[in-house]
Amino acid sequence: MIEVIPGIYRLKLPLSIPQTSMKYVNSYLIRGDKGYLLVDTGWNSRESFDSLQKQLAEIGADIKDISQIVVTHIHPDHYGLVGELKRLSQAKSLNLSSNFFLYLFPCYRLPFIISLSMDLKALHAFSNSSNNS
Repeated sequence: MIEVIPGIYRLKLPLSIPQTSMKYVNSYLIRGDKGYLLVDTGWNSRESFDSLQKQLAEIGADIKDISQIVVTHIHPDHYGLVGELKRLSQAKSLNLSSNFFLYLFPCYRLPFIISLSMDLKALHAFSNSSNNS
């Protein structure tokens, strides 16, 4: 795990897919006042889950400290652990990036800047959610 900037961590979650040369998927953990936002959950495997737990422990966190989950797109290495993490964590919501809908419904493709703007607004809302309650 690497702390990219204070409070934002890049996690490397292993992929156990023999048909690919990729060894891991990047996931991001963002510390908020009321828990952590997890961006992408990794592949649905014991190896990926155990790695996530280990990396969370490195910063004194636990699965139960995850308060929100964001999936950037609909590839199984990015959404695979959603069900298990939602069940075990304190995550109140699962947020799907606007890019998620571009994979499902290509007819709704929007300019990249609109998509990026929506993602940034969602992250901003999460970071300010503790100030509203």
